[in-house]
Amino acid sequence: MLLSVLLATASPITQTAPQPSDPDTIVVTGYALDESKAALDACLARDCPPDEDVDASIVHARNQFAAGDLRGARATLESTVRRNRRESDRFPVHLYNAHNGLGMLNTHLGATDKAQSSRYAALRALKDGLPENDPFIFKARIEAALDEVARDQITRAETMFDDIAEDARDLGYAEIAALADIHRSRILLVNSRQRDAGRLLAAIVRDEANISPDLRLKANLLLALAPERYRDDIETDAITARLGGEVDQLVLVDSPPLVPGGRGVNAEQLFKDGMGPAQNASANRRPMGSMENQWADFAYTVQPDGSVTDVELIDAPADNHWTDQVLAHLEGRRYAPHGKPEAIERRERFLLTGKLEVRTGSRLQQFGPDLEYHSVLLPTHAAN
Repeated sequence: MLLSVLLATASPITQTAPQPSDPDTIVVTGYALDESKAALDACLARDCPPDEDVDASIVHARNQFAAGDLRGARATLESTVRRNRRESDRFPVHLYNAHNGLGMLNTHLGATDKAQSSRYAALRALKDGLPENDPFIFKARIEAALDEVARDQITRAETMFDDIAEDARDLGYAEIAALADIHRSRILLVNSRQRDAGRLLAAIVRDEANISPDLRLKANLLLALAPERYRDDIETDAITARLGGEVDQLVLVDSPPLVPGGRGVNAEQLFKDGMGPAQNASANRRPMGSMENQWADFAYTVQPDGSVTDVELIDAPADNHWTDQVLAHLEGRRYAPHGKPEAIERRERFLLTGKLEVRTGSRLQQFGPDLEYHSVLLPTHAAN
């Protein structure tokens, strides 16, 4: 359905921020892979407290991910979760970050059932140690709903988004309610319920007093996809031009389809903020080992007018046949004008993966017939 499922541990939440954090980048750790491994080993050798254990494990897992070792990163997070599973009442945010990162890694590795379990474990960790009305619990609820979208449980996801928005409004969390409504509106648009989507999105676009320019711009871009009669007389092009210079992050406006094999419909325009996998293309079932090292890193520049230039492949573990398709996709992207005087450099990892299945009459797992792209934004200058 969409391009990116992002590594949640890349942006761990903290208890000082009033709103959920943006999941679009991986934080630079400042440690090389061998240094983060030594730091984790030293922490465990001195029987360090649970919060230090989890923090060191997440730093090392990030570095393993950056090095292309997804299974190693997953094992690192599984170990810290196992060691500290009874500590969520004291360290709910730390355990949340570990579970959530584990869920994202399982998604990238095709283990969707394990990913779902990790998402709900992350939510339970927060509930163990935070008040029910804490904003971070709403963040985890949204992520659990996004996981239902990725698993094609669309009706359940829509209900979850609706409940989250209603509960958030009751507590005065206008931004969280708007985010939930934006996700729900994507579902409504895909299901040809443009009138309902237009009503939700127009309300967000008009609410300058309570909603950030970033969310209002995202709502406006979705509203532009609805028929004009459902836009509540909002001039979407003018709003996009005005808000583009006010936002704190790049917002994707349009891009060519990115589908393994080159087929499919460009649904990314609706699902471009981390709601699930790209549209699939059929292929034969593949054993688990056949999907190893199917990743590649790309660099590109976003100009002030939103155009993309200087696209290049900068790292890949093998001569993957699909990288030319990603290069063409990136060259065709268009972002909202960001209004900054200088161009913005980006580095993005793409992974080709699928969903693990158990064949009838066998206990062995293998990847199913459909492949999908995931992507993750990386720091522009990562530690080696």
